Amino acid sequence: MHISAHYGAANRLKTINRSRKIEFIKDHWWIIIVLLPVGVIMNGYRSLKQINHKKYRENKPHLPLYHDLNNKEEDEKDDSLTKNSNL
Repeated sequence: MHISAHYGAANRLKTINRSRKIEFIKDHWWIIIVLLPVGVIMNGYRSLKQINHKKYRENKPHLPLYHDLNNKEEDEKDDSLTKNSNL
């Protein structure tokens, strides 16, 4: 019986500590809202500092010219619209 009584006291302490943590979060939630974006911005800045843009520009692969294949379809649609509107 002595062991079960001690176990019950330990559970009560855990419950008290959990409620204190919850109370702290309830009272200071705005600190999390302020610090979270600051941390995200700092990590983004550090990551961007590591990028070597000059090396990227030198080794950038050559891309083929862009051909707009949809332009012909749009011209055909425009022609069909103008033909129907003249009726």
